[in-house]
Amino acid sequence: MPYSLEYETRASRDLSRLDAGVAQQMQTALVRMAENAEAVRHHALTGPRHRGWFRLRMGDYRAIYEIDRANRRITVLRVQHRSDAYR
Repeated sequence: MPYSLEYETRASRDLSRLDAGVAQQMQTALVRMAENAEAVRHHALTGPRHRGWFRLRMGDYRAIYEIDRANRRITVLRVQHRSDAYR
């Protein structure tokens, strides 16, 4: 059963600022990940500031997200260039 996919306001704003092609690829990858969330290997971020967050890599861009397994929900927090994503 797929997970629902939600976007924080900041993530939606980040996506709207990207090139249309990159934004479409990122959204497609996020939807695919949500549909197969149990089978996908999620890459956890390290450090106390990023505890419980994961990343999806798409070229030079990163989507930072949280997983709520109890409610089967993935919340996208940010979508940024890799040089800015972990600040």
